[in-house]
Amino acid sequence: MLGVILLILKVIGILLLAVLGLLLVMILIVLFTPIRYRIKFEHGEELLILDSKVSWLFHIVRARVSHMNGVFHILVKVLWFTIYDNLQPRKHKPEKRKKAVQQKKGKKSVKVKKESKKINKLKTEQNIKNHKSSDITNEKQDTINEKTVSRVRKTILVDKVDNEKAIVEKQKIEQNIKSEEVIKSEEVIKSEENTKSVENIKSVESIKSEEIIKSIENVKSEENITDIEKKNGVEKTSISIVHMDNEEKASLFKRIYIKIKVVKDKVVASIRNFIERIKIIFESIHNIKSKLDLILDFIRKEANKEGFKITFASIKKIVKHILPKEFKSKIRFGTGDPCSTGQALGALGMLYSIYGDNIQITPDFENKVLEGKHYARGRIRLITIIIIVIKLILDKRFKQLTKNVVILKEAL
Repeated sequence: MLGVILLILKVIGILLLAVLGLLLVMILIVLFTPIRYRIKFEHGEELLILDSKVSWLFHIVRARVSHMNGVFHILVKVLWFTIYDNLQPRKHKPEKRKKAVQQKKGKKSVKVKKESKKINKLKTEQNIKNHKSSDITNEKQDTINEKTVSRVRKTILVDKVDNEKAIVEKQKIEQNIKSEEVIKSEEVIKSEENTKSVENIKSVESIKSEEIIKSIENVKSEENITDIEKKNGVEKTSISIVHMDNEEKASLFKRIYIKIKVVKDKVVASIRNFIERIKIIFESIHNIKSKLDLILDFIRKEANKEGFKITFASIKKIVKHILPKEFKSKIRFGTGDPCSTGQALGALGMLYSIYGDNIQITPDFENKVLEGKHYARGRIRLITIIIIVIKLILDKRFKQLTKNVVILKEAL
């Protein structure tokens, strides 16, 4: 029994080791197999041809980007499966899938119809029961309503008779009261007429005498008023003219004073704003200067200089690894002016040490032209990029540089 258990554990261990080994092999293949690329490019006045290919994992994964005859084409494939093709229209669902989907929809619709029929039957039965119960209740309610209506009618008739009797009695009493009031009012009117006639005679005589006295007094008062007004008229006019002149002068002085005050306030406010703006500008300049000083101190430190050197060296290595191993280019150019064409050719000649024989330049001193054929081929290994990055991260100088960068950010 123990031997069987050990054998099972042995088999499981071997399987696990095999799986781990396969994973390691896959990781190593992915890291060490290079991404190969090739680019062909031609251009002229009315010419533009591009043909570029990228492959990985022994052409298992491959892509192509091309531009020929005015058509731009992108194609990505894994083995023999096309993952992306911009010229190919999107594929519709196959007929088998469509039929399966339609069958599923048909089955669902049949189930829904059966369920709806069952629900309708239950609803009709419930409606019949409700109708029966409602009919019984309606009959009972009709009998009760008839009884109540008869009672109400009887009470209404009794109330009408009582009201008619009360109205007749009220009318009789009101007629008697009105007849007594008419008699009394006639007697009062006669007595008042007699008294008014005597009073009117007396009042007319008194009014006439008062009017005569008032007319005499008014004539005298008017004569006195005219004399006084004639005397005081000249004095009033002179005083009013003086007052008007003084008021106009005072109003002019007030207006001038108000305008001067407004102008003064505006000038003071503008000066204050100008001073505040100058202060803000000086403060900003001071802040910028202090920040620049911090940055310059950060750059001048020897530890940071060494960190910058190693980072630039590692970036240079990555770029050198990515750049094509094989590069050829033929260029024919001309600016239309022999002088400027010669100057451009001299500048490109200074860069001969960099590009060497890989670039062939033929100048055209008569025409304005820019034509060329370019070819590049290279490879990129992920393992080399990962090794460069890991070395950079583990370096002490780079760690110190990152710490100093964090401190600088906090200071700024």
